[in-house]
Amino acid sequence: MKILVVIFISLFLFTSNSTAQEKTAVDIEKGINFIGTKVFSDEDNLRILRLFEGLRVADVSDGMDMVGLPETGLVDPDIHPDWIDTKELTHQFRGIAITARFVPTQRPNRPEPGQKFQEWEGNFYNAYSHEAFTKIIKPGSVVVLDDVEDKDIGSIGSFNILFWKSLGAVGVVTDASSRDTDEIAIEKYRYI
Repeated sequence: MKILVVIFISLFLFTSNSTAQEKTAVDIEKGINFIGTKVFSDEDNLRILRLFEGLRVADVSDGMDMVGLPETGLVDPDIHPDWIDTKELTHQFRGIAITARFVPTQRPNRPEPGQKFQEWEGNFYNAYSHEAFTKIIKPGSVVVLDDVEDKDIGSIGSFNILFWKSLGAVGVVTDASSRDTDEIAIEKYRYI
């Protein structure tokens, strides 16, 4: 079993209304409603990523143990790659994390009787399951989502994952379910 080690630059996104959609990329980089985040330059991020080129996960884990960071940077074994390339290991990736947290809403998860589904769905995804973090995805980003583990809400799937890829994200890590994983595997996009 492979365990992914990702350099985490924390960015917590959590809001209960659509105002996050109006935030600038600079606001989003700093963190919304939780912990302010130190933002590093693109040059610093690239320098960090280069340090990890060619390293195995075990090398990084051992190194972190040696400098007094045991158990740091490891991912729960239940989080695993959607597809595996045992020959070339192309399922592995490294990147700078953009983290977001989706939490359950108190709002109904279906339209009210008589309400048009498309109108409800558009409002729900824009107001309650928005993706304000897309403003700061750049080449080399990894989208890391803390999602609602015990709900089958389908907050992510091939549509948004492949959109994040078009913005430069090299992979997605989440603790919840995703839809359309077969399409993601066909595209050889890294989804864990």
